[in-house]
Amino acid sequence: MAGMAGMLAGMAFLLLAAATPPRKVEHVVVLLMENRAFDHIFGCAWKELPGIDGLQRGHENWVDPSDHSKGKVRATCGSAPYVCKHDLDHSFGGTTIEIFGPNVTDGARPPYPPARMTGFANRSGAHALQAFSPAQLPVKMALAREFGVLNNMYASMPGPSQPNHMFAQSATACGVTETGVDFTQCGGKLPLFPQRTVYDALLEAGHEFALFTNGTAGEGSFGDVYLWGLLRHLPGRVHTYDAPTHGLFARAAAGTLPALSWVVPRGGGERPNDDHPCHDLALGEELLKSVYESVRAGPGWERTVLLVVYDDAGGFADHAPTPLYAPTPGSPCERSDGCPEPFRFDRLGMRLAALLISPLVPRGTIIRDPPGPAGTATRPFANSKYEHASIPATLKNLFGMPGFLTKRDAWAGSLHGELSLEAPRLDTPKHLPEPPAPAPAGVRTVHGCGDPARLTRRQRRHIALFARLLGEQPPRPDAMGAREGDQWLGARIRALLDGVRTGALGRLADEL
Repeated sequence: MAGMAGMLAGMAFLLLAAATPPRKVEHVVVLLMENRAFDHIFGCAWKELPGIDGLQRGHENWVDPSDHSKGKVRATCGSAPYVCKHDLDHSFGGTTIEIFGPNVTDGARPPYPPARMTGFANRSGAHALQAFSPAQLPVKMALAREFGVLNNMYASMPGPSQPNHMFAQSATACGVTETGVDFTQCGGKLPLFPQRTVYDALLEAGHEFALFTNGTAGEGSFGDVYLWGLLRHLPGRVHTYDAPTHGLFARAAAGTLPALSWVVPRGGGERPNDDHPCHDLALGEELLKSVYESVRAGPGWERTVLLVVYDDAGGFADHAPTPLYAPTPGSPCERSDGCPEPFRFDRLGMRLAALLISPLVPRGTIIRDPPGPAGTATRPFANSKYEHASIPATLKNLFGMPGFLTKRDAWAGSLHGELSLEAPRLDTPKHLPEPPAPAPAGVRTVHGCGDPARLTRRQRRHIALFARLLGEQPPRPDAMGAREGDQWLGARIRALLDGVRTGALGRLADEL
């Protein structure tokens, strides 16, 4: 009888295993771009994307709300240039003014005034209200029509790149409100940030990841290595797009992409393509086309999700009021009430351009707020929203990781519910339209819109950070040009990876 019972139990296990459907998603590819609002990219596509909450005709900002004699700036479609004429204010303080208006300068603590979204022209000029026409961005528009465009995807906090990058990978910014801050400025012993990341969680759950970079290790091309929970795992997991065998294109073609592929666009050097002002959006279109077509052509396509999302709005206008609520993450690394500015991280940032691309997404989907009743995995709370912390939340739900990183990703909407098709579509396009022609030679396509011969703002920040990480005296910024800065940064990222590989940095990071 015992043998019969064991046999029946074994048969039941086999029947259960056979009845259990295979995992619908095995590969998630995240392409994190820079500094563009929803209205700026998709706001004029009312006809192409029926049902979007697009740019409202007649939307205006007073140049100076306290002096109406200076007139208004009206939002215009088809007027946005591929290469900006100047950078826009997307600091924490600047974004506060853009959301609440120029008479409200303290956005640090509740109660918050209404989010009127009227301070863009006052803070960043008429350029902030210039939007692209659908014809200007054929690659993004084709993907939006064929898959899902996120109508309500928000930045995790109302500010610039670094804190939002941190939220996307760890569901907290450890108190950081600006770009270029290291952990010593927030009460830490070392510049490295110590919080648990999505990479830690994936590896602990038995899944793999890879960081794919678009070029050599120079300015803006190496990922957010100030996160110890990324840096410590990078040896053997960072590759260029076109590296043989291990590169993004080769692994997509072989069907061997890991559970998470984090795609880093080129943020500086030759042909920067991350869409940050004043980089050429035509090159960003070219990048998106190449990433999509390589993943689409691979044998793993039917089990793949490609998420394209921007890190912040970049100072560009969006008419939709930002949600004035979100839970403070509550991570142990949050040792201050905001650094350098005070902020409780209890409200979201602006609406962002974002695309959810997969054969499991119905064609022409307009994705709004998380679906389902409150208390479900897709919508944990009644007021849950899609935001950067939705990335770790989605990965947690797709890959069965045991817990969330912070209170923020436990609150954020999870995008896995938008993969609603039972079977993958067979009609997804293999090829996308050709991107626009790149800017002609001589047009400045420089991060921050500065002098192409001099160090960029981003290079200066990274040089200072890497010097602190490696215990070196940083070179004088005025003693090197942009190319020399890239070479210096490339050597230091290699030194950092060597320090992780040999254990030297590990011993140092034990103090975190």
